[in-house]
Order: sequence, then C-alpha cells, then structure tokens
Amino acid sequence: MKHQIEGVTPATLRVAIVFFLCVFYFAGEIYFWGSEYYADAPPYVLIVIVSLVFSFIAYRYLLKKEPERTDAKSYGLVACIGFALFMYAFILRLNIITDSRGLQDYRYQLTEELTWQSNQAVPDLDLYMAKSQYWQQYKPGDKATFQLRKGGLGIWQINMDQVYVKQKLFYDCDGVLSCMIEGSRSNPGVYY
Repeated sequence: MKHQIEGVTPATLRVAIVFFLCVFYFAGEIYFWGSEYYADAPPYVLIVIVSLVFSFIAYRYLLKKEPERTDAKSYGLVACIGFALFMYAFILRLNIITDSRGLQDYRYQLTEELTWQSNQAVPDLDLYMAKSQYWQQYKPGDKATFQLRKGGLGIWQINMDQVYVKQKLFYDCDGVLSCMIEGSRSNPGVYY
C-alpha cells in the first residue's frame, strides 16, 4: 500500500503551521536576532528526545482528529524535524534566560591545529576558517579574548557579536552582508 500525502485538513494545517513556526524561530534565532552559539557540542540527545516526544504528540493528535488518515506518520516525521530545529535554538535562549552570571571574558591562544584553547576551564573554540582573510591574520601562538557564558542549563555559549564587530573593522564595512558582498567582488573564492 502506497502512502501518499492526502488533502489538507484543519488538523494537518495546524501541524504544518506549527512546523513552519518552528523553522521560522530557528532561522530567526540562529541567523537574524541571536548572537550566541554553542561553544561546544549541542545537547543532541536532549534535542532528539524532546522532538520525538512532541512529534509523537502531533502524531497522536492527527490520529485522534482524523483516524482514517494514512499519512499521519509522514506529518509526524515532518513535525519531528521542525521540533528538533526549534529545540536546537530554544535551548540556547533558555540557557541565556536562566543564566545568573552573564557573559565573561576568557583569554585564548591559537594552537598549531588552528583551534583556540584557554588555560581556564572553558571549552576549546573551533572558529578559525583557513580561507578567511580575517582569520588568516592570526597565527599559532596568538592570543585573543572571547566572551562566553555558562548558562543556567550548564551549556557553554560564545557571544559572536564581539567577533563580528572586529570583522567589520577589519574589512572596513558596515555589516556582515556588505562585508561579504564587497569582499567577494574583490577576492573571489575567499571567505569572510
């Protein structure tokens, strides 16, 4: 028996709207209004567990509202992807909200492996992009200060605003997009 996506109904429309809201929140938090990112590995196990629980709830909702549907599992899978994206971004925000200390400055040194390491109990940072003119100015042994936070969830985050400001000054441009556009015109194949 083939499983095809059936017609749109109020229940499937609600699941689809929730999916798109989750994707919108993820894109906004990661690419537009957020400036802090995971300094070490995200809590993937938590993200997967929570997204599976929410997608199971969406699946059960569809079965309850429309028991004759044969594509409820497909909607549940799509919802799971949306919930995973949402949780990836939401955990960052929740970690910030539950933080009581705020951002702290930490001194790092660039290693031969092109990762930033600190002698303090903070995660190593893998920010160096070998094809970036900005990052090429740093050589192994150079030192830099980065702002990190260990939020209420115990997750380390790096504030990239400080790095972006330094990049704007380096490229003498007014924003990330204009830096990329101007730089790509003058140096094709070089990343910023």
